[in-house]
Amino acid sequence: MKLPPGFVLELMCPLKITFWQRNDIGLIFTDIDMPGSMDGLKLSHFVRGRWPPIKIIATSGHAKITENDLPEGVPLYAQTV
Repeated sequence: MKLPPGFVLELMCPLKITFWQRNDIGLIFTDIDMPGSMDGLKLSHFVRGRWPPIKIIATSGHAKITENDLPEGVPLYAQTV
């Protein structure tokens, strides 16, 4: 199944989903504070290392990180509470 432009795929447990076998994903939007063994920081480094062309946007309302903690070119947006 090819995803239509602008389609949003929400991944709550990214490593258990066949997402990793897809070739039509162009952007990942992740919260830094995600449950499980892979938070958004780990996810962004994993994706950048394995699929460099995929764009990544990170957001957080609580995590104490900076853009320097993320892979190069990944913007970090603060969530307003």
